[in-house]
Amino acid sequence: MKMSTSPIHFTKKAVNKLVELQDEAKLPSKATFTIQVEDLNAVNELIYAFSYKFSTDEDEMRYESNGFPYILNKETVLYMINSQIDYNDGSFVVDLDNTSLQGVLAEA
Repeated sequence: MKMSTSPIHFTKKAVNKLVELQDEAKLPSKATFTIQVEDLNAVNELIYAFSYKFSTDEDEMRYESNGFPYILNKETVLYMINSQIDYNDGSFVVDLDNTSLQGVLAEA
């Protein structure tokens, strides 16, 4: 299946750590990393759910960044477009594109 242009940029450090974690968990090669925005907390920070799927649902698409495949649903793309995921000091860091998030929050 052809992948769409990536709305998120995964840094090489993030990709390396994700691949390492997948290898440690012995996930099947068909399992694809999935990000879903679950909600906003009290201070308007996004709450994410990370999981693995074997196929896409009707409202989801496959993407690729730095050679790393992942799945997003349409709502999550709206919240995360132009964001970057990095890995530093033992944690994944999501740096949202503030202009995209402000537009979504203004509509909510």
